[in-house]
Amino acid sequence: MKLPALFLSAWVLSGCVSQIPFHTVQYPGTPGRTLDKAASVAHNEIDVVKGSNQLMVPAGVVFVPLLVSEGDTHQFNKGHQAEFAAQLRSELDRLRVFRSVAMQSPGTASDVLIRLEYKSVVRGAHNSFAMSLRMVITGGAAPFTKDYFAVSDEGASTGDKWTTNASEGKVKLVRRLLAVLIPDIRAYAEAGA
Repeated sequence: MKLPALFLSAWVLSGCVSQIPFHTVQYPGTPGRTLDKAASVAHNEIDVVKGSNQLMVPAGVVFVPLLVSEGDTHQFNKGHQAEFAAQLRSELDRLRVFRSVAMQSPGTASDVLIRLEYKSVVRGAHNSFAMSLRMVITGGAAPFTKDYFAVSDEGASTGDKWTTNASEGKVKLVRRLLAVLIPDIRAYAEAGA
């Protein structure tokens, strides 16, 4: 009886971790050719529907189902969406894809606009996250539009899925999104935008 209680305690406490900032995630690349244009990154924000999880709590010799509501920090919320856009901007700047890269704001002048249009964010089982987004790049010879879908735990082992907390799941999603967005942005820039 002590082993299930110990496992449950460890599982509950494993979710009590501090958030991992997205600026710790880097795209594995080196600075390449720089396009002599200024770029800016813009994004929309979408509301995330909060879900709930059913947790089985031991009460003597039986397990009692307990419905636990998810807090906002367990979701890829508007703050995380803005943080991801800022990290994309930071990585494009670090990789020197453009002469300069800024976040789009009123009065920001740029030659190239990279717009992230978040469509949906879903938190699945085992703290996995799935995101659907569209990237639109304008300011070059022709606009570029592409839809993307990324899942944070794609290809992960069962053990990795069971031991991933919400913060780690978000970081894995950011890593996957950077891995698909940056090559397309670089290709756009190398084509002369």
